[in-house]
Amino acid sequence: MPPNAEKIRCLVLAREPSGEHFLKLALLSPQNGIMTCLLRLSALSKNAHAPDFFDVADITLAASKKADAPAQFIAEYTVLRRHSAIGSDYTRLAIASRLSLIILKNPLPPESTKTIAALLDRATDALANKPLPHVTFFKTLWELARNEGYPVREHWLASLPPDRRQHTLQILRQPLDNQDTPPNNLADLTHSLEQWLSRECHFVIPQR
Repeated sequence: MPPNAEKIRCLVLAREPSGEHFLKLALLSPQNGIMTCLLRLSALSKNAHAPDFFDVADITLAASKKADAPAQFIAEYTVLRRHSAIGSDYTRLAIASRLSLIILKNPLPPESTKTIAALLDRATDALANKPLPHVTFFKTLWELARNEGYPVREHWLASLPPDRRQHTLQILRQPLDNQDTPPNNLADLTHSLEQWLSRECHFVIPQR
């Protein structure tokens, strides 16, 4: 570890090759927000895990030689928790990937990074270990809007017909283990919420 180096705990939101020798990682840190970092593959020890989607990991940054470098280099990468169940199920992976893309496409205000990082940590844990990943996605979007101070209850929820409004509140209040909302029943509500976030809150929502 470099002298005086500080470990940064983060969640891996995306990864892609960068040339032949590096991985480019998009990371979410409670303290630093979204970070773009490069990891030299040869820096991984024989017993170390290569970064995977939605890892919770500790990283140590290498000393930067250029203050304006577009990406920081990782000196050490240590996996603390790996959500393998997400990658082994197509539906869970697709939903988790869409959620991470929404976070990456919408800049985080510095004062919100801790709250959003905690929300994503709970969401990825639920996507890996709980039933109904589509409900986790819907609830996470709701919490994201509410935590950022958008009037999701006063405007979006209030605009729904009374029966759908009551059904939505039931979904939001019940734990995942205690409900059986099928994906088709939630698809329209999720699309409606995404469109509201795009139209009223200027979120960038990726196409399905």
